Amino acid sequence: MENESLRTLRTSKTDCRAFAHSHVKDLGVTGLSELDDSVICGLVGQKDCRLGLALLADLIKSKRFGGKGILLVGPPSSGKTALAVALKKQLGPLTPFCHISASELFSREIKKTEALMEYVRRSTGVRLREVKNVYEGELMSMALQESANPHGGLNKVVSAIVATLRASNGTLTLKLAPSLHSSFQREEISIGDVVYIQADAGVVKRLGRCESHANTSEVDLEDFVALPRGSVYSVSEQVHDVTLHDLDQANCQPNEQGDLAALVASLRAPKSGEATARLRLEVDRLVLRHEEQGRAEIFPGVLFIDESHALDVECFSFLNKLMESENCPTFVFATNRLEADLRVSQTELTGGAFEQCVFGMPPDFLDRLVVLRTSAMTLAEAVELMELRAREEALHFDDAAVQALAQLALSESVRRAFQLMAPAWVLAQHRASAEIQRVDVETAAALFCAGKSPCE
Repeated sequence: MENESLRTLRTSKTDCRAFAHSHVKDLGVTGLSELDDSVICGLVGQKDCRLGLALLADLIKSKRFGGKGILLVGPPSSGKTALAVALKKQLGPLTPFCHISASELFSREIKKTEALMEYVRRSTGVRLREVKNVYEGELMSMALQESANPHGGLNKVVSAIVATLRASNGTLTLKLAPSLHSSFQREEISIGDVVYIQADAGVVKRLGRCESHANTSEVDLEDFVALPRGSVYSVSEQVHDVTLHDLDQANCQPNEQGDLAALVASLRAPKSGEATARLRLEVDRLVLRHEEQGRAEIFPGVLFIDESHALDVECFSFLNKLMESENCPTFVFATNRLEADLRVSQTELTGGAFEQCVFGMPPDFLDRLVVLRTSAMTLAEAVELMELRAREEALHFDDAAVQALAQLALSESVRRAFQLMAPAWVLAQHRASAEIQRVDVETAAALFCAGKSPCE
């Protein structure tokens, strides 16, 4: 009985784990002037920032803000990361959005510029349009054309496959390459089968036995399919939404003709290995060639760098170069430092020289950014946010408990108030109470001291 209850608990939607910003749905801006209710969008307050980000989101979608930057500044727990998540939801799933912290760029295994270039390519999307020439129908006849062996000898080799397919609108005779002969044998295709042939990619599939042979078949386990409607020959277009990093990891090597089918096939079976500068250059040339032919489209995404004051002058210098390049994503930075020390040089003995800069950024780089300031949260906004988060986690608080959480959010941090919700719920369960009260919040706050206060 206990195991059954555990299985039910794991499959219940209301008991799914809620992450830090799962309550955020979008920016909640209607017509660039009106704000939606917090229950709909998941954001509270920050009207100016939300209006500004909504305007910038429209520019990003129209590809008029690529290679530029946005800086979110404000006190801790004012919702900078939540606004970035809302921007991601506002742009939609088709726009690449990469979220990193500035500390992820520093490693002994990979250079800072190399790591930054990888994240930039993760944030640059490519839409590939693959056109397929498809032949589908019932196999009426098939004959092999043979010719003399070019290497000598008495044995002949297959030079072509002549197949006749039938659909509802008529028949069509095809002359296929001899390389497809092994595919016909592997699929065990015979007369009367419905086949799918994609000659350009060398794909041959047996879909089943045609229904017209249902009465004559002696095997009861045959899979009968209907005769394909329309013509035997058709053209289908398939769209693949990937990023430049996906193409790098696929380790594609474009052939002389720049075959798009080979590029897409490499995505399905990527090779392991680190992408080199030469490989990235080859991928860029191939994508640019397909873009000129109208078979590919490059659309910049968004790279969000949190705690941007941890970057050094080398990173900002490399970002300066990237922001001037073509098809560069939009950079979004976030920091809670009004002034910070910027590392301008590095030595093994002294650790480097530092220079105090506004927001921890060089002045010339700061001129490239659009700055949005977040304001501190009020008590009414904190109460509304606590109610919103409690609804997201399916917890029931009374008014006094919500007020206590809001006071903690203002005096300490919003994250601490969120963290105390689950322990308060457990304490309420021990009291056999269906509603979480103020005493539960205060008890949980006393059990788990805040990180800012000394624990004696």
